[in-house]
Amino acid sequence: MSQFSHTPVLFQESIESLKLAKGSVIVDCTLGLGGHSKEILKQIGKTGKLIAIDQDEDNLQNARKNLSEWEEQIVYAHDNFGNLRQIFKKHKIEKADGIFFDLGISSVHLDQAEKGFSIRHSGPLDMRMDRRSSLTAADVVNTYAEDALNRIFWEYGEEKFARKITNKIIEHRKVKKFERTDELVDLIESVKPKVRWGGGHPAVLVFQALRIEVNRELEVLKKGLEDAINLLAKGGRIVVISYHSLEDRIVKKLFKKYFSNCHCPSDQPICNCGWKAQLKKIGKLITPSQSEIKDNPRSRSAKMRVSEKII
Repeated sequence: MSQFSHTPVLFQESIESLKLAKGSVIVDCTLGLGGHSKEILKQIGKTGKLIAIDQDEDNLQNARKNLSEWEEQIVYAHDNFGNLRQIFKKHKIEKADGIFFDLGISSVHLDQAEKGFSIRHSGPLDMRMDRRSSLTAADVVNTYAEDALNRIFWEYGEEKFARKITNKIIEHRKVKKFERTDELVDLIESVKPKVRWGGGHPAVLVFQALRIEVNRELEVLKKGLEDAINLLAKGGRIVVISYHSLEDRIVKKLFKKYFSNCHCPSDQPICNCGWKAQLKKIGKLITPSQSEIKDNPRSRSAKMRVSEKII
């Protein structure tokens, strides 16, 4: 796959929000096939630098082809953005002028059955973004204790039928271990009443929960965002697109922490914490237009938040 086969979400809005300039150092923490990065590279010019990060080696290889024109300006990192500080240190980068996160799962992963993320196409129950990791979705489903499974489905998937689905999984795996995505999909469909399905697939929330657990997505997001804020140069922008409430809640909470000029208890009359605001909010929450949602239905849940470093 050497050609772009997906449509970048909130493309124009994110590019404009990064406040790109010639010679800028920009970090794309979720490179994918390079849809956003291609335009970033055009705008930062030949004196600019892009740090391109992705956990998926296939994505990196395909992005290299798509961005070959700018090869000399790009630092590729087959890594997790939770290791942002180590990536900066390794490549002798002190500060960035812009850091971009496009969270969640890409169309590429959903469309490739062998990755194990797809609900509609049968594949191995895998869900690893980075194939060097050992834990798979099959491991979680087949080996986690009942309470742990229920917690994952409830907390990470916000699945109302978490307990029923968990019980059914426990019964099923006593007879036969789960190996394929369609086996799990069939089980979930048998548990959730069709009248409750609405417009979405009944297995979406459980698959989301498993993906988050396998890739430690929320843990990595907290660390990656915190490091990104501290690695931004004064005047630099951080742009984050999230796709579900758990991600957006983390982004909103962390940004709010860095907007504040004081972290003392609310009942303390005089501030003595010494904390100073490091970010300012740029604009309002941005969501896709109706025309974008029509053209790209996968964008419908996207939310974009933008902040600027002030010290």
